[in-house]
Amino acid sequence: MRLIECNAETLKQADLEDSWLPSESLRMRARLRSGSWHGTRPATAFVLSGGGARGALHVGAMRALLEYGEHPDMLVGTSIGAWNAAWLARMPTLAGVEQLAEVWRGLRPAQVLLGRGSSRISSLMLRCMLLVSALRRIANGSASLYSDVGMRQIVAQYLGDDTFEQLALPLRVIATDLSHGGRAVFKSGAVAPAVLASSAIPGIFPPVRIGNNYYADGGAVDGCSIETAVELGAQRIFVLAIGYDTEGDGGAPWVSAARSTSARWPTSRSTAAAIQRASQVMGNYQIQRALERVPAHVETHIISLATGDGGGTLSFRDTSTWIERAYFATRDYLRAALPAERGMQSATIHTSTMAVPA
Repeated sequence: MRLIECNAETLKQADLEDSWLPSESLRMRARLRSGSWHGTRPATAFVLSGGGARGALHVGAMRALLEYGEHPDMLVGTSIGAWNAAWLARMPTLAGVEQLAEVWRGLRPAQVLLGRGSSRISSLMLRCMLLVSALRRIANGSASLYSDVGMRQIVAQYLGDDTFEQLALPLRVIATDLSHGGRAVFKSGAVAPAVLASSAIPGIFPPVRIGNNYYADGGAVDGCSIETAVELGAQRIFVLAIGYDTEGDGGAPWVSAARSTSARWPTSRSTAAAIQRASQVMGNYQIQRALERVPAHVETHIISLATGDGGGTLSFRDTSTWIERAYFATRDYLRAALPAERGMQSATIHTSTMAVPA
């Protein structure tokens, strides 16, 4: 298994959006707006937000969209959304989504946070291992509680040497440029380093070095980059926004977690819940501001995805349930928001033995 090294050599492969020539950008926009990508239908973009382990929700939503006949011409992803968007850009089919679902169902916290493989570990043992790892890194003055060894292994295993140019669909990956204090949009060269940079949650994983610059999770500056899709010329945008629904996994879980903890001895659960809630509020604010800038001619759909159980950013135990929940939620949204004659164009209709979540 080859680990992706983000160094000066990688920088040559991972150009940023602002390196585009104006003529290239104009040509792409002209092609998109003319409908030359797929017949005469408007160019469609899927925009995937961050959300950590709750990124499993994206998988169910993408499955529902494809089944309903909604296929992307381009994808934009931030943080875990970059990982899911990269996968769909490689294999933009229902079969590709099902393969992604299998990957999600196999992920374990020890694998992601510690690089310890996918074997099951008891909850008590896992907590001890995570605590020891975090304390060691704090004592050593590390920039994060955990290393990114596990993330690098996963990215290397499933994305390998793929480049943006090799993908079946155009992809844009959003990251935070710590060196220059702004937003970075990766659009060419190696995909893996860009996804790794976009997913480097501050404090949890270390910043990713690419060349002489350092990058972190794109959610800090643009957690759901509608703006990028608009700039690319998308006329229809489906935003898969995790944590947008405050009645699902919004306020109540973090409040109950915080209230169950004494001020003297805060627990990791309440701390994580507070950080997660702050991230949700920040992401919600960013989306609202982005919607205000969307041109009137662009059809925009915000599909709010919530776990419904307060599932955390680093929890992988309920990914199968979350995938199904997001599938049904997205299916219901599409049936209500789009004319019936546009729906269910796919020959394969999803069926599930699971009960529809309330």
